[in-house]
Amino acid sequence: MTVRLHHVWIGTTEVRQMRDFYQQILGLEPIVHPGRAAGNETDSSGGEIRSALLAAAEDPDELQVHFGVPDHNLVFAREQMVNPKSLAHVAYRCDDIEEIKSRLRSANVPFADFGEWAVKGWYQIYFFDPAGTIVEVQQVLP
Repeated sequence: MTVRLHHVWIGTTEVRQMRDFYQQILGLEPIVHPGRAAGNETDSSGGEIRSALLAAAEDPDELQVHFGVPDHNLVFAREQMVNPKSLAHVAYRCDDIEEIKSRLRSANVPFADFGEWAVKGWYQIYFFDPAGTIVEVQQVLP
């Protein structure tokens, strides 16, 4: 089984400022999320930027930085124990999410199974590491 770092998500109400900072300082390039249309960085009124995606590697599928407005009520709306849109989380991509879920169960580590909630074709689970960091593991489904 292969697991590799995929993205870091940082919650902020200043998405545009964060995006501009990482573009200007680190030279990260904007990318379009495969599950979203181009220009989907703005809200429905076309005003405030709600999320932004930047590539942190030559291959944009390899490492990304995501910025988004926190949604502190997501745990209630999704009836899950982990909120991946609170402050920050680290995401890993794997090729066998069932193996990861089995390992978590064997280690008695509870996890939130979000399935394909955010992006069609991406299966996502979330859990806490021993330091309390939210960890996402995702698998791109065939």
